[in-house]
Amino acid sequence: MSSKTTKKKHVTREAIESDHIPTNGQFIAKVIAARGNNLHEVVPEYGDRDENILVSMPLKFRKTIWIKRDNYVICDPIDEGTKVRGEICVCLLEDHIRHLHERKLWPAKFENAVKPASKTDQSYLSADIPLPPSSDEDSQSEDEDGASKQQQSDLFETVNMNRMNQQEEQELTSSESEDD
Repeated sequence: MSSKTTKKKHVTREAIESDHIPTNGQFIAKVIAARGNNLHEVVPEYGDRDENILVSMPLKFRKTIWIKRDNYVICDPIDEGTKVRGEICVCLLEDHIRHLHERKLWPAKFENAVKPASKTDQSYLSADIPLPPSSDEDSQSEDEDGASKQQQSDLFETVNMNRMNQQEEQELTSSESEDD
């Protein structure tokens, strides 16, 4: 038996890492609004007019993946329902949308959703940001190690922007006392 965190980890990994392609009657839809009780109003890819339908969020996604307005999802149709006409099976991220667009599977109705990939989208780390040293660099000599630790402390020094520094406080109190 697996724990809740393990299930969330697997659902999140599946949502991020998999390449999702609609199959067997599945359709892509744009989320318009949340209607409560894990129901979402969506505009499906099919149909000429803007027909909004309700789709349900499956139990495995609840409290793990959140959907907001203007997100895109892949849904399985439900034939027996009159109000709820589909169930969300995949929540699409920007990378998934780009992948579908490259394969020419993205509906023309949602063409404005595709954004070109930029350098910042490809990597979370910029070349301007120095990385912390690896464990191989820990075997350096004592002199170099002391210098690298000083550089690290300068790089990763945390400053709480919500609080004034002691130097600023002293400057303020000294300037106030001079004004008196």
